[in-house]
Amino acid sequence: MFNLVIGLICIPLLTDATDSSINNSTDEDLRCSAAPGSTLSTLVGREDFTITCIAEKLRELDRRLVAMENNFELLIGKIGQMVTRQMYIHSGWMKSKNLLFKHFGGHVNYKTARRRCQKSGGRLAAEILRHPETVTFIITSKYIGAYPNHPWIGYDDLETEGSWVWADDGVTDPQTTEWNTNEPNSYQGMDEDCGQLVDDSTENVFRMNDQPCTERQSYICEIDLDDL
Repeated sequence: MFNLVIGLICIPLLTDATDSSINNSTDEDLRCSAAPGSTLSTLVGREDFTITCIAEKLRELDRRLVAMENNFELLIGKIGQMVTRQMYIHSGWMKSKNLLFKHFGGHVNYKTARRRCQKSGGRLAAEILRHPETVTFIITSKYIGAYPNHPWIGYDDLETEGSWVWADDGVTDPQTTEWNTNEPNSYQGMDEDCGQLVDDSTENVFRMNDQPCTERQSYICEIDLDDL
């Protein structure tokens, strides 16, 4: 009976069929099992090896538990990310490649629109305007209509007059986004520092207009999926 108890104690506490180490036992591993037919005196004589074995197996168990805990945390993080993304989609956000975007019909000034997009975890639309398929969708969805449905986008020269900057620090793509005729122009000397989309788009190309940032318009937000 004592022989059996010692043998059971020294069996590896965790088994992984895919772990190559199981098939490459060391001499110490072999000493961790009581051979069939071992006498009581033999086991007593090997007591020091048995204790060493138990200590090693406990250390191995600890390492595996730490690994399992880390993997569990990663899994919980991925599940949380998936749930968050689905919540956005169910609340009306659309997916385009690595982005989510949504048009908001509430008419607000530019800075309020920018702040609301940031509060949602994103920014005013910028990168999605360089996705041709998204450009087509937004145009055909009638997001752009008669005033005041000229949505704000993340494009302005608030910091330096005449130096227009995208919210994502990207560059203008003339194949999908360009200024409307004779724009930007600071019409009649007005301080027009914020960009919007206007309703005379043709051939799936956005036309942009500069507008006073205090005007109240709808707006389009985008969120990078990696930020969720």
